[in-house]
Amino acid sequence: MGFDRFQGIGLLILLLFAATTSAQQSVDKQIEQIRKTYTELSERIATTEKDEESGKTSNLAVNELVINKLDRSWAAVGIFRITYRFYYQNKEEEPYPTELVKVTRNAEISARKYFEEFVYDSSGSLIFYFERSEDDDAPFERRIYFAKGKPIRIIEDKAARDRFTKDDRSKIDEILERSSNASEIFIHSIKD
Repeated sequence: MGFDRFQGIGLLILLLFAATTSAQQSVDKQIEQIRKTYTELSERIATTEKDEESGKTSNLAVNELVINKLDRSWAAVGIFRITYRFYYQNKEEEPYPTELVKVTRNAEISARKYFEEFVYDSSGSLIFYFERSEDDDAPFERRIYFAKGKPIRIIEDKAARDRFTKDDRSKIDEILERSSNASEIFIHSIKD
């Protein structure tokens, strides 16, 4: 009787391990696909921005918004400049480019520099976020991968985790809000 109980516990542990391993492999495959999408998109953007002629023949379009273009000093801040770049393409049914695929946000605020990337899938959902900040002696980097609007992995300065803390969730909410704001700015930039 005791042996059957231990067999049951062993089987349960084995099933839990198999389920965890399967879920981990699923996340790894999703991240691999996101990285592939990111690499392909980066290559398309590099080709588009290579020269003026390439930009005219590409199916990608680019809008740029610069805040404080003249580099005026801002009270209590000093240097303040933010540049958004919106990369977008045609949706199949649309005659004009409207599908946002990537947004970059470059900010120089006083002696600090911040860079963010938001990458979207064809449904408009955020799939990848990258942040680099240079506001201390050591630069900081954060990557967050998303699937179906939910975070699946965070990598901060090369330390990865798939389980998120309360602080992580708060930061993710901020990032999703910034992504939504960037999308709204883009939408307003292409409307009459």
